[in-house]
Amino acid sequence: MVNSQGYNAVDLVNTIAAIVYNVDYKLPEALEEIEIEDTTLYDKYVGEYELAPGIIITITRDEKGIYAQVTGQDKYQIYPKSEKEYFYKIVDAQITFVENEEGLVTGLILHQLGQEIKATKIK
Repeated sequence: MVNSQGYNAVDLVNTIAAIVYNVDYKLPEALEEIEIEDTTLYDKYVGEYELAPGIIITITRDEKGIYAQVTGQDKYQIYPKSEKEYFYKIVDAQITFVENEEGLVTGLILHQLGQEIKATKIK
């Protein structure tokens, strides 16, 4: 299954359509997980982020990694592609953490289905 390999399914569909219609295209790249040596980095991401009224993404961590859980959904591990960018292996979505000038995490951006949804850190 493509999603389990870390591919962006929207890009994949667009590429297939481009091939069918003989339009220039770029093959989608697999997302590469990097190793975070100092996992205390995750501590600053832990908290609650409001996507919309009543819809919260809760970020947690343990000794194995960092996790995201959207209101009413299961909790899933997210994997680093950089220190601020993470991706799911179970679904085609990515999270980018946003910091202010002082380096404090103020929010995140959920990238899913071609959309970028901003969420403000509330806890």
